[in-house]
This record gives sequence, structure tokens and C-alpha cells, in this order.
Amino acid sequence: MTKFLLLFLASFSFAQAAPMSLTRVQEKELEEKIKIWWQKETRFTESLKNGEVISWAEAGGEKPQQSLDAKVVGLHPRSCGKGLRKISRYEDYPQHMSFVKEASYLEKEQRVRFLLDHTVLPFPMVLSFRIPRITEPGTTNFTFPDGFFAGLKGTIFVAPIGNRCVYMLRADWRGKNTGMPNIVVSTFAQTIIKMGLEHLIRISSL
Repeated sequence: MTKFLLLFLASFSFAQAAPMSLTRVQEKELEEKIKIWWQKETRFTESLKNGEVISWAEAGGEKPQQSLDAKVVGLHPRSCGKGLRKISRYEDYPQHMSFVKEASYLEKEQRVRFLLDHTVLPFPMVLSFRIPRITEPGTTNFTFPDGFFAGLKGTIFVAPIGNRCVYMLRADWRGKNTGMPNIVVSTFAQTIIKMGLEHLIRISSL
């Protein structure tokens, strides 16, 4: 099983903003929250303060099954309330992200549909999943009931750190083999969640 830990793809990097200042108490709080959610020791608090988004993904299994575990974390320079005003507007993502070609959100069903297309993707891809609008800090679960990663389950955690906000996502999937090598699935997943959170932080920081 090939591991990709803290892989940063330069082609998707944004210009870094000025480092975010945190008190020692806030740094400790950030480290503790990430350690619990990342489920292992971490040493990237400084990277987060410098505006970097940290992602990790690992795919495994052999035909006819395949699995994927993925994580991403980023520190937002604004408060949770201010950032979530734009982040919770899923249907507006095509206005801000060039790789999201179409987006819709069915409020009653809490269902998002994205059409993604980018050179990093093996082919244009539809992602359809259930998630409530995230309008305040806390823990939110989401599921992929069908489609490419049918059965995928994940959790998004949003928490204030002083006047900043930390965003973390974990996803776990076990299902029918995608037909792509594990290394391709790992790289795709790690890249798309990193790129997605980078874009969300950027557009909601304006």
C-alpha cells in the first residue's frame, strides 16, 4: 500500500497570506483539537498558521474491493461565522471554483450535486452526497449514498480558535473497486480535498 503523507502539489498552491498570529493558549488548543481528529501526533501547527492546507489520503484493497481513508485540515484567517456565510452556499461554488462546473443543492433532501472537471481528474466526475448546510461551528456528518464513492461516510469539524477558525474533514470508504490503481485514487482524493479547502478558505476570506 502506497502512502502519501502531507503531499503538497505546487501546481495548486496559492500565494500565502501573512502568517496568522495565535496566542500560546490558542496554539495549544489548536494542537489538541487536531491531534484528536488526526488520530496521530502532528507537527504542522506552524504550517497552518502560515495558511497551508494539510491533506492526506491512502487507498488500499484489491479487486473486487477498494478502500480509501482521507483527511484534510486548514486554519481560516477569519471567524467561523464570517467564513461559513459563503462556505455554506454550496450551489454558488461554480462562481468561485473553476473546477466545479455545475452545482445544486436540494434543501429538503440536504443533497449536493457537483459536476467536477479539471486536469487533475481522470475524467469529468459527478459527486452527489447528503450534507446539511454548515452554518455554525460543530460536527457535521455527510454521506455518499450513490455514485463513484457510494457508501463513503465522512465528518466535518469546525471550531473557533480565538478569532480564527479551524476546518477539519475525515472520510472513510469501503466499496466496489473503482477500476483505478490505489496510487491514482490516493492522489486524486488527497489533491481534490486539499484544492477544495484551499479554494473555500480563499473565497470566504474576501
